[in-house]
Amino acid sequence: MRLSHLARGLLILLATACAGSPASDGAPSTGQSARAVADDVIVALATHDMPRVATLTHPARGVRFSPYPFVDTTADRVVPARDVATLWQLPTVARWGSFDGSGEPISLPYPAYHARFVYDVDFRHAPRVAVDSQPIGHGNSTNNIADVYRGASIVEYHVPGRDSSMAGMDWRSLWLVLDRRQSRWYLVGIVHGAWTI
Repeated sequence: MRLSHLARGLLILLATACAGSPASDGAPSTGQSARAVADDVIVALATHDMPRVATLTHPARGVRFSPYPFVDTTADRVVPARDVATLWQLPTVARWGSFDGSGEPISLPYPAYHARFVYDVDFRHAPRVAVDSQPIGHGNSTNNIADVYRGASIVEYHVPGRDSSMAGMDWRSLWLVLDRRQSRWYLVGIVHGAWTI
């Protein structure tokens, strides 16, 4: 009698654990919050795990990389989900948008773009994280993320300025934009923020 109760308890525990585990294809599981998916993306970006980022990327829309808070829908590069996995290995130079101030094209291989316009500070341990709020990081560049990605969830990872000689202008933010598809949240935008000229 005790054994059957014990076995039943173990089965319930096992079923509960399985229900909370990620989907077998590596995609975010049904019911995960946008913040949970964004945190998963941040860890993957920190460790250069682009295959993991690919599984979290919107399968139809891909992900747009924006080097500045003003999302340029004509110049910022959109990478299809199927191509995200190999970004780190490809030495190919691609255009990712235009440099603020000069307007010159940002032509870099992905690892160099990543180091400058995606993960240039430790966003994984950002002291401030906000979901669907007014931007924490703001400078002299217009932030149009909410306008471009209407109906999406926007998660901001913000690292305040640390150099006292810069009066806080060395802040950094990374906005991860997620869109819902069939009850799951998927990455559709990676937007970098810093003080611009």
